[in-house]
Amino acid sequence: MWSNMNKALIWKFPANVDISLVSRYLSVFNTMQNHHRIVFDMNDIEDIHSSFIGFLIFSKEKLKKSGGEIIFQMSPYLRNMLTRLGMAEYFAI
Repeated sequence: MWSNMNKALIWKFPANVDISLVSRYLSVFNTMQNHHRIVFDMNDIEDIHSSFIGFLIFSKEKLKKSGGEIIFQMSPYLRNMLTRLGMAEYFAI
């Protein structure tokens, strides 16, 4: 699955992301940092805890510093929320 940088690890998120999941996501992400390309599949998200936005920012910056990239696939709910927060451009949506 990880034979070259053109391959991307796909991480699918559930419809509802509460605060307890975010702390687990941080642990999982720390084990994935050696990958150069990760797709965050958030197409099913219908509700999030605000800490999830912090996790997205942290993940993007951390991978960017190591020369990697995160591709964000977003549900209409999440896209709308980030637009209202003025963060759409940061996540390139």
